[in-house]
Amino acid sequence: MDLTKLQHCLVVAELGSFTRAASQLAVPQSVLSRQVRDVEDWLRLRLLHRTGRGAVLTESGERMLPLLRSIVTDGDRLLDQARALQHAPSGTVRLGVLTSLGQVLLTPLLNLASERLPEVHIQVVEGLTEHLDELLVAGRIDLGLLYNNRQAPAPTDEALLLTDVCLIGATGDRPTQADTSALASLAGLPLTLPALPNRLRLTIDQACREHNVVLNVTTTLDAIGTMKDIAASGRTYTILPLHFVAADIAAGRLQAARIVNPRISRTVLLATS
Repeated sequence: MDLTKLQHCLVVAELGSFTRAASQLAVPQSVLSRQVRDVEDWLRLRLLHRTGRGAVLTESGERMLPLLRSIVTDGDRLLDQARALQHAPSGTVRLGVLTSLGQVLLTPLLNLASERLPEVHIQVVEGLTEHLDELLVAGRIDLGLLYNNRQAPAPTDEALLLTDVCLIGATGDRPTQADTSALASLAGLPLTLPALPNRLRLTIDQACREHNVVLNVTTTLDAIGTMKDIAASGRTYTILPLHFVAADIAAGRLQAARIVNPRISRTVLLATS
């Protein structure tokens, strides 16, 4: 059954007049009358009683009218969805990504987007959580992949990734050869860590205070690349989330042992402006 015929039949029933329905729909009255008969033939029921003054619903019509409305509503929704699927999404998306996620996330993400969303232009900004959070609040980016320590968490924030914090050392180093390393076992190791008030450093220090562990921090740096270089040289160790060093581990440059007792982890959010 043609949805248009059902819609026209509903208009006649609601207005109670073929003449007024024909005027409203800009359809000849003879065509409208034929369409209503087609609907009645399809249902094998008389829906409207024609009178000299207009059209009145029969008992069957009264009972069928809500079902016909439902069919028309669902049909319109179906057609809207079909039309939407016929047109590829287009436009610009401004995406903010943690600098540490760039190597492991951006390349596969952008490759996938170019394949599946060829008409969408993606503008990428890399930065720290505080910077990306400010851009989201100001509406200067649409989406942000950042840590869950936002100044004002939003109900639309979605947890995407839980990443473990690891002890990082040079390839072949014994303490980082195992899959895990207890926090207490780090106490005697020379460490290079970010300087306070770095969020990762605050998280590490809090875990140490809660478990009475005193770390031997010999150097503080805010340059992640240099921290990894020093760890790769074998002079000191560092503590970083696993995704920071995923490419270095794959290249055989570094090793990582997940810190346990307690487990230290960080949550990456997908946040929207």
